[in-house]
Amino acid sequence: MIISRQTQYTLAQLRVAYALIDDHYTIVEHDPSFPLWLMGLSEPLTGRSLLNVVPEFFGMEAELERIRRGEPSTWSLEHIHRDSVEGSSRYFTFTASRCVDAPHLLLVLAKDVTQQGMYLQQLMQSHNETQLLRQKVNKLNAQLNYFLDHYVDSQIVEGLLDGNIRPDLGGELLDLTVLFIDARGYTHLAEKHSPMEILELLNEYLGIIISIIDSHYGSVNQFAGDGVMALFNIHGDQSEHARLAVQAGIAIQKTLLAYRRRKSANALQLEFGIGINTGPAIVGNVGAQWHYTYTAIGATTNLASRITAVTPPYSVWMSRATYEALHGQIQATPLPPMRFKGKSEATQLYGIDLAAK
Repeated sequence: MIISRQTQYTLAQLRVAYALIDDHYTIVEHDPSFPLWLMGLSEPLTGRSLLNVVPEFFGMEAELERIRRGEPSTWSLEHIHRDSVEGSSRYFTFTASRCVDAPHLLLVLAKDVTQQGMYLQQLMQSHNETQLLRQKVNKLNAQLNYFLDHYVDSQIVEGLLDGNIRPDLGGELLDLTVLFIDARGYTHLAEKHSPMEILELLNEYLGIIISIIDSHYGSVNQFAGDGVMALFNIHGDQSEHARLAVQAGIAIQKTLLAYRRRKSANALQLEFGIGINTGPAIVGNVGAQWHYTYTAIGATTNLASRITAVTPPYSVWMSRATYEALHGQIQATPLPPMRFKGKSEATQLYGIDLAAK
């Protein structure tokens, strides 16, 4: 026996098994634990190839030969998995080195690192689960961002995130400007063309309208068929909200007028009227506890809607309140006073006709 009993005892206390290997990779000596741990066998493995007992050494012959020559002194395979006879998992680290007592032989040590291996396995499993969870969360966040970007106005999202808008029913009284834009002759057009044609046409125009409202810091509050409602100053931080709303209305009509002139005479077209009003309104969440929308309600909103209903195509009409809030920055023509439902007196309006310019 080449390895002394004292050395064998010390290795056993350290939970290390050993085997001696000749230059043909044949096992010439081992302790009782080596076959039991690695193959669940009690009979000797002498005469068998190391590569059959520890196939992980396949392809490593050059490294083993270098160790046999003393360069380097050791080489290891870490955390190699084995199933025990009972079916439980075990992990070993194999270390190869020259045998001090017999330099022509290789000493292969198998250290039981099951506890460490199980920990690393759990750690890796936890890491993989965390990665999967992170991927799932990232996917959900991407979906949520998509839904928020496409279904909720960006100013409302920002207000919810920074706490300026509370996610519950109720609101606050704010001075704001309300802009409505509504298509003219939409019902007649819808009767002559398929719903898909009308939808594509409407989306084509709404894309232009919404981008302009957004560039003027307005909040697209809702779509109503062929119309749009936009609010300016929903956070109370736009001192010139009336000017922004009127400038947005003018930019929309100018753009739509130029767009109409570029299209062929036979192409389907939509024409819009824009009505604007400025004044106090309740801004907040309206609806029921399980479903509500962020909007503005009150007489200011109602009047803006009624003004829009009578505004000609390619025109921007506004109330006296909006006109006075402009402080002469934008010129508009006084119109004959009009009577609206719910108003005891005629309402003075001012208009800008872009088609006439």
